[in-house]
Amino acid sequence: MAASNNNTIYAGTGEGFYNSDAITGDGILKSTDKGKTWKQLASTSDNEDFSYVNRIIVDPADENIILAATNTSIQKSIDGGTTWKSVFDDSKRIQHIIAHPNDFKILYASAYFGGVLKSSDKGNTWKYVFESNEGRIELAIAPSKPEVIYALDESSQLYVSTNSGADWSPSMIDAGVKDQFLGAQGWYDNAIAVSPDDPNLLTIGG
Repeated sequence: MAASNNNTIYAGTGEGFYNSDAITGDGILKSTDKGKTWKQLASTSDNEDFSYVNRIIVDPADENIILAATNTSIQKSIDGGTTWKSVFDDSKRIQHIIAHPNDFKILYASAYFGGVLKSSDKGNTWKYVFESNEGRIELAIAPSKPEVIYALDESSQLYVSTNSGADWSPSMIDAGVKDQFLGAQGWYDNAIAVSPDDPNLLTIGG
């Protein structure tokens, strides 16, 4: 949902985590009346870059600036989804994308068997700030202290950066306990959120 105009909502289709019963999608749907009616964005229809739209974020100041994390790339639109540009493509599935809560220029994304990416220019360019071979990574940023970022990989290992992604360290959680986070399905069941008031208080689901 666009923060600047709650009438505008985007919905991605496709289940891009490679479970055996995953459903292939067909692009992005858009509503301009708070979800009462929907239209498929023609630019994303029958387009392999949008067969699996894993996450969507919208510039809080501009409902027409959208970034989509898909199984082929990171796609960006500046005209409400009429046209798109591939802003990152290294043949890896992009499964998560998040924005700094106070500065949309700063974005983070995760690449399957790639690691964590960062952009400092609203997603026009990206670079790896943390490399990982542990498959799916879910990201969370602390609203009350945005320089604190968490990355939870599918093996249940939690990593923390306290300087906006420049450096990362494994958490101090005991190895015997961490397996309870996600069980054996971190590639599929993987969720993490940070309290809006406390950067050290996490909720994890697996």
